[in-house]
Amino acid sequence: MKYKIIITLTSLIIATALRGDENRNNPTQCIEPENFTPSTAALFIEISSISKAVDFLNAEKDSHNIGNVLTKNIKWIKELKDKTGVDVLNTKSLKNIGIDINKALYITGFGYKKNEPKSVFFLPIIDKKNFPINFVKLLKIINDDKTNPDINPAISTYKDIRVFQIPNKIFFAVIDNYFILASSGNALTDIIDIKTQGCETSLAANPLFKDYKSKSDINIESSILKIFIRKEYLDNTYETVQGKEIKKDLQAAKPNLNFIDYISLSLDSETDEVSFMGRLSVNKEDPYGDLLIKVFTTDLFENALFAENPTGYHFLSIDVNKINEHFKAMTDKNDSAYKAYTEIMKPGRNTHFLKDAVLPCSKSFFNIIFQKPKTASEMDNFIVYIPMEECGDIKKTLKNLQKELENNHTEEGTFGEEKIDGHNSFWFKNSSHYKINILGYKGNIYAGNDIGLLKEVLKSSEKKSPDIKNDFTKRIDKNTFLISYTQFDDESFLKAVLMMLAYNNTDLYGFISKIESINLTGKKIDNDLMLNLRLKMLRSHK
Repeated sequence: MKYKIIITLTSLIIATALRGDENRNNPTQCIEPENFTPSTAALFIEISSISKAVDFLNAEKDSHNIGNVLTKNIKWIKELKDKTGVDVLNTKSLKNIGIDINKALYITGFGYKKNEPKSVFFLPIIDKKNFPINFVKLLKIINDDKTNPDINPAISTYKDIRVFQIPNKIFFAVIDNYFILASSGNALTDIIDIKTQGCETSLAANPLFKDYKSKSDINIESSILKIFIRKEYLDNTYETVQGKEIKKDLQAAKPNLNFIDYISLSLDSETDEVSFMGRLSVNKEDPYGDLLIKVFTTDLFENALFAENPTGYHFLSIDVNKINEHFKAMTDKNDSAYKAYTEIMKPGRNTHFLKDAVLPCSKSFFNIIFQKPKTASEMDNFIVYIPMEECGDIKKTLKNLQKELENNHTEEGTFGEEKIDGHNSFWFKNSSHYKINILGYKGNIYAGNDIGLLKEVLKSSEKKSPDIKNDFTKRIDKNTFLISYTQFDDESFLKAVLMMLAYNNTDLYGFISKIESINLTGKKIDNDLMLNLRLKMLRSHK
């Protein structure tokens, strides 16, 4: 009896495993667009969900002005509403024509052929039977003012799926609950092939796409927009632009993108914050990819300056000596980046500071802090801090820098020397006539436009790392290499400048006026470089 039970359980396990294999090959398992999009797709966009995206674009009245900035100048939105009554910024209007507003809209791109994009739209629908007919009716209304528009579709069957074709390269079909609109017949039939035969060759099975989907920032529930871009799409886009009139100019400047595996972008929105996330997955096998990963250093933030309630805080941690080593070892002297490097380092240029101070350091970072001045001023007080402890004696560096500035500021009252708390310093006046002091202290370089703030920083130089209570420190960890935080209050000089530049654009002006702070964070994890831009918006007052 015991053996019968064991044999029975073993049989069940094997049967279950076999059914699992059948499910993997079963076309009915290819449910979402990524499962029946060909693996050759180089662009994949997910707008999830449609109702969430529409709510976001309509939210400018309460929290931000992005909706108007993005949509006001898109003519087809207004034309579509005027001609058909369909308002893409109204969920009720979209639902009335049969669109499932609770699901995501997907867009894929397959690169270019003969300068023509090959793309596919996956629109979720409610009424599978009537939506293609209603779509044709909408096209006829939109084109009613054109001479002899041929809108009547030719209908054929491909693998038991009805395929509609309208002249001018419009192809569409319904698969499951998606209305699929393609720019070419091949793009549509490729999708049908995967859907009917199995999804082993789909985008979802592509190793790069799998890596993209495994990242935590891609699976945030508040995400409105997610974009996956492979290097091939950027290459093909460039080739298409190159086919225009400026082909000759671009031919010489064609970028080498082999350091890119893929790029991902996402847009999230919370109650009073809008967040943009960008991720570059780097190919370390490429020399420039390897350089990118090595040049950004992490786990140095604990050595940054302390700042209490700053109006701006900026920190960049890089190993610039890796750049020097990379280009010195290069054999391709025609490389465009190499030429730019040699031009910067050419003898006779004002590069003493770069050569004598930055490049000798094995690791370093730059730290800039802004604080509101104690008295009325056009500009916040600031401190620039460059740690030089690993560079040895900085006297030569300061001497060269002082000589360079003195030679460039020969007018009376634009350059001088003075002591700050007993420490030697020199100063110069910039083009805006602000006085900036520079001094060396404990092997490090400090520069600032306010002597009082310089004295405070020197006295508290042993107290490092920003106060954890500041908003911009919440997402800082050992992987951080970049922090750029700017507070926008009513007295902010930078905010005033940006609003002045946007004065003629009502919507952009309104958007800037509602920004409370900008927070840009850069992180490095394994082969990924990530940038997160967060805009904290002023809450509306009703």
